[in-house]
Amino acid sequence: MKKTTLTKEIVQNAINTIVKDGFYPSIDRIRNITSGSKQRISQIRKELDSEKNILKPDEKIPKKNGASSTRNTFQHQELMLRMETRMAKMELLFTKQFADIDARLSIKESVEKNNIIKSLNDQLKQLEIKNALLVKQWNKEIEQVKKLTHALKQAKNKITNLEKINLASSPIKQIDINDFDTIQIVLTQFKAFANAQWGEEQNTEIALQKAVRQYLIEKWQEDAALLNNAVLDSKINAKYYIVVSISQTDKHYIVHCLILEINTEQLTSQREIYSDSKKAYEKVHQWLNQE
Repeated sequence: MKKTTLTKEIVQNAINTIVKDGFYPSIDRIRNITSGSKQRISQIRKELDSEKNILKPDEKIPKKNGASSTRNTFQHQELMLRMETRMAKMELLFTKQFADIDARLSIKESVEKNNIIKSLNDQLKQLEIKNALLVKQWNKEIEQVKKLTHALKQAKNKITNLEKINLASSPIKQIDINDFDTIQIVLTQFKAFANAQWGEEQNTEIALQKAVRQYLIEKWQEDAALLNNAVLDSKINAKYYIVVSISQTDKHYIVHCLILEINTEQLTSQREIYSDSKKAYEKVHQWLNQE
């Protein structure tokens, strides 16, 4: 829709209509009819006033009921006009101030956003530096693990080679525990252990401990579950080879001991039950340290 240009004629016609209806032609009433801006209406009113086209003090305004009355004085009318003009100026001033405040708030908000973005960027850079250091440290640790893994592999290969050499040079044949009586296994494995150097024949010592465990399980079948997981402690001297285990149940401590006399090859076994752990460990110490 095309916008109508506000003219003096339009404003004057609106004033005449309002006065005819018995009301004072205020800017708001004129604006309701003309739809113009308050500033433009105020300007045209001043021009019409200077041309003596607005209501004069001695004119009468007809009311809606057809009665007539004398209008307020011209001075009062001028005062109302000045007040409306003043209000229009104040409205314009407030509009400018609000726009200024809004612009300042926008600038402040923009600055705060920039500060937040800068702070986040700084934090991100610090995290990236920290992450780079962690990655560098992690790579060093991985390299160290690789070196240790390689060294462990070499050690295992060396142990395997030494075991092959020892087995080839030893006249004692490894015995399957399922081929002979348990007592004979213990005696035969002990001979293999006694003929070997201490600390170098680890397989022989393990095989001997397996034979001892099997012997104890067959002798005391009620303790089989305990002996399957028991740790065996052994000792050798000029007279004896001694193997001792200690197992804990809900209420007791059970100590098993197998003693092989070297010279006579006499094999003895014992089993003791204790309710006190101290006494049980004292018995273990006593067996392992007998001469």
